[in-house]
Amino acid sequence: MANLERILEVAGTYNIKVIEDATEAIGTYYLAGPYIGHHAGTLGFMGVYSFNGNKIITTGGGGMIVSSDVELLRHAKHLTTQAKSDEVNFLHDEVGFNYRMTNLQAALGLAQMEQLEAFITKKQENYQYYKECLADIPNLRFLQFRSDVRSNHWFYSIYLEDGFPVSRDQVVAEFSKHKIQTRPIWGLIHEQIPYKGFRAFQIEKAIDYQRHIVNVPCSTNLEKQDIDRVIACLKAMAG
Repeated sequence: MANLERILEVAGTYNIKVIEDATEAIGTYYLAGPYIGHHAGTLGFMGVYSFNGNKIITTGGGGMIVSSDVELLRHAKHLTTQAKSDEVNFLHDEVGFNYRMTNLQAALGLAQMEQLEAFITKKQENYQYYKECLADIPNLRFLQFRSDVRSNHWFYSIYLEDGFPVSRDQVVAEFSKHKIQTRPIWGLIHEQIPYKGFRAFQIEKAIDYQRHIVNVPCSTNLEKQDIDRVIACLKAMAG
């Protein structure tokens, strides 16, 4: 979870509206500080969540926006349902989009919401098991979550230090040989073809993480024996 306290402070100084990218953070909230009890996605002018198939809850695709601005939400719904001003004669007062969620997707989403806390509990338990098992592997760090935030533990990430005998890409390839799906973190935007040449400012940490991090299996379906396979593979690579 980002440092929203500081972001909102700066945004308030310069009268900037904050849009929270909380696509992966549903169920995450502050445990301390001025925003205690507030969920990721609810502190800015608008928040965005994803219900893609790889998220902690899913509708198969799509997502949700939230805001305390009722007019903003009304306008968003208008645009996402083709901006029809007259549904009988199919008249449109703006350029609209067909982004509506189907009833079946909505029903699935509601059922998933009922399971959210159980999913988070399972992911917390698996995270702790990973943490215990990885503690004695040299030159490898299991990334932590903020102590003042109740995280949904969506992703588990390992950081391969320079002394680890195998590179990030070799680790991913070796896991693949054992039918274990892992992946590096997302490619950085300024390195993508459409954005090359654009300014990238003070992102040394992002560059370092992108070069050294591997995301390991984290599904709510994981059992301890599945995690044991991941750990055994990592220990074999560590030598």
